[in-house]
Amino acid sequence: MKEHRLSRYILSFLFLCLAAAPAHSLAADQESQNAKNEFTLEGIKVTANKREQSLQKVPSSVSAIDSIHIDDYRIETMEDIFENLPNINFVKTGPAASMTSFASVRGISSSMGGSPVLGLYVDDIYYSSLDMSLLDLERVEVLRGPQGTLYGRNTEAGVINIVTKQPTNTYEGKLAADYGSFNAYGVKGMVSGPLVYDKVLMRLTGSYKGSDGYINNSFDDDDNVNTHREIDFRGKIAMPVRDKGLNMSLTVDGQNYKSDGYADYSDLDNSDPYEVNVDFPGKTSRDAYGLSLRASYDFDSMALTSITSYRDEVNQNDNDIDFTSVDYARLYLDHDVNTYSQELRLTSTDAASPLQWQVGAYGFFEKFDRNYISRMNMTPMGMGVMNFVSDSQTDSTGGALFTEGSYTLWDKLTLTAGLRYDHIYREIDYSMDNAGMMPNYSGSNSKSFDAWLPKLSVSYQLTPNIMPYATISRGFREGGFNVKERLGEAFKSEFAWNYELGVKTTWLENRLTANLAAFYIDWKDRQVEIINAGTFMIDNAGDATSAGFELEVSARPMEGLELVASLGYIDAKYDSYDNGVEDFSGNTVINTPEYTARLGATYRFTNGIFLGGNYRHYGKSYTDPANTESQSDYGLMDVKVGYEKDHFSVYAWGANIFDTEYYTRKVPRASMGGGLAEYVGRPGSPATVGVSFALDF
Repeated sequence: MKEHRLSRYILSFLFLCLAAAPAHSLAADQESQNAKNEFTLEGIKVTANKREQSLQKVPSSVSAIDSIHIDDYRIETMEDIFENLPNINFVKTGPAASMTSFASVRGISSSMGGSPVLGLYVDDIYYSSLDMSLLDLERVEVLRGPQGTLYGRNTEAGVINIVTKQPTNTYEGKLAADYGSFNAYGVKGMVSGPLVYDKVLMRLTGSYKGSDGYINNSFDDDDNVNTHREIDFRGKIAMPVRDKGLNMSLTVDGQNYKSDGYADYSDLDNSDPYEVNVDFPGKTSRDAYGLSLRASYDFDSMALTSITSYRDEVNQNDNDIDFTSVDYARLYLDHDVNTYSQELRLTSTDAASPLQWQVGAYGFFEKFDRNYISRMNMTPMGMGVMNFVSDSQTDSTGGALFTEGSYTLWDKLTLTAGLRYDHIYREIDYSMDNAGMMPNYSGSNSKSFDAWLPKLSVSYQLTPNIMPYATISRGFREGGFNVKERLGEAFKSEFAWNYELGVKTTWLENRLTANLAAFYIDWKDRQVEIINAGTFMIDNAGDATSAGFELEVSARPMEGLELVASLGYIDAKYDSYDNGVEDFSGNTVINTPEYTARLGATYRFTNGIFLGGNYRHYGKSYTDPANTESQSDYGLMDVKVGYEKDHFSVYAWGANIFDTEYYTRKVPRASMGGGLAEYVGRPGSPATVGVSFALDF
């Protein structure tokens, strides 16, 4: 029955894609037309491979979202990005400041307490957490599959490459605001221009936003237990010395985020998933900032680029982890991460040469201070309140050398090969105060993690608009240490090989693009999450495989109308997974929807009226390795209508307009503390509506 249902979805989807394609040519010669109203699809340039390329010439599965689509589909958070891409599932575990949300890509997912598998880079700077807001973006590029050769550690599932807008040599600015359900509000501003014409340029952006939340706490009749307030800013100074071939830019950014804690987890059998009954709603906060310097120098046929950065992120969480009205278990976490990094890269720049190459070196130092306090109220048992305190400091030093080159034969056949060597040395000092229940302990440990990360690909330009390709790549997720459990014992790195076949096509005089990729992933020494009494430990548990495909289609069948559609399918299984108590071999990998589908449309009338709609559908996914708990399939529908005139726009919008109930995360309450056997889940946002406006000047 499941296979027949999936077949119907696939056939229906393909029919819609084919129906959207025009059967005949329409005239559209309008040289002065605005980019939003061009009749043909505008070619997107991407830099995710650390050089500028046409999206249709990159021999791997890449999705790109430009600034127009970011605005049209109200893409404001990382969750919004993932909702619009095939074979990616965002597991939002709590407030943004909790630093625990993660993504599953093609079945490969992170785990709470472990290193990420999806690398996030903003203007070539590595970010350690996916919980961030999007501000003043030029485009978002998402590469699926291991990207170890150019990016190294923690890109086993892929890379998100975010490119922000650059300072301009002319003055410009923007003001925007929105207001919606649950007293959700936001204000954004941007100003850009020259401080010294043609020599020193600046760009300043900032935003302030918040919401009263959609969860009601029946314990004290508080309907605002998942509120949040957030401030974000970024400043850029660019100093081009064009006659010398030198370009330098300095960027500073920051974020302050405050919200309630994990009180938004409710019983799965609640008649109202948006109601909880907890004695302590909790609180979370994050303060993060970064500073980076980028310098590049152009030689005759090559360019040298240096990227230096420092990032600091402090996350504090105080949460009720029994999820009941009884004061039984609370957990306080304090994470402070400081990261210094340096990359040097030499890249060929002669576009006419059949040989394109790059070589580079990368180094980083990271300091991670972590403090856990597990508070257990044992008063009913005559033992009072007991605090179990765990402290650790982990220092990581890493370095890498990498190279990648491609050679084109007969202007059609391109061979690409790359190799990276990564070395990470990690040491930890830790202590544990067990409140007299068990002996206290302290100690230290150290371990090196090494990886060779090759890549091979071949592509053939069959016609100017059709390019089949094949790619093999390897990625890894670095190992680390468990602190509260297993006395600082190390767990191993996780490795994955990706085998991919695909084709990129453009049709109907650039009015239709259709890209298809099929993949098979084999990954070893999987790092799995084990939840115990409110803490999350990592263990290596066997092997797994994943196979599937992604199809992405974009079309402009007539002036003003643009259609986007995608379909992803994944079959991900544990080949071997025995934790000593249960054997999960053969089960479906958790947090992996069997399929993901999307159909979106925007239409701009010549009089300024805008109409837009966006539907996403997710197949069933399991939330535990035993495959006993699951999230059933569900769909989300958004709409947007508005008026655009010259430099002013105003819109009304609705998100999840059918008020679909779903969960972004499920965990067993028994493992979180409290001794109860049920699961609890974090419900996704209900239906919301709002208005927004923007003014460019």
